[in-house]
Amino acid sequence: LLLSGGCGSDLFSQAEIRFVHAAPEVPTITPRLNVGDRLEALEYGEVSGFYGVDAGPTRIRVEAFGSAVSAIDIDPSLTADVRHTLF
Repeated sequence: LLLSGGCGSDLFSQAEIRFVHAAPEVPTITPRLNVGDRLEALEYGEVSGFYGVDAGPTRIRVEAFGSAVSAIDIDPSLTADVRHTLF
């Protein structure tokens, strides 16, 4: 689930995204942005900080920690000057 809300700042064609680990039956996850940006691993109930990315199409993957197989693999178009949250 990807939610978006305006952040009210001038980010120069940047969007922001954060991740929420909300699946209790899933072990630690590792979010990835675009081709290879591996982000901080999250335990159930944890929320990442916001990461700045270029607005437009962005590949987002979520993997179980230590795995190269993606549980989520999507390519949403992220809007500039908007904060997005992926649950």
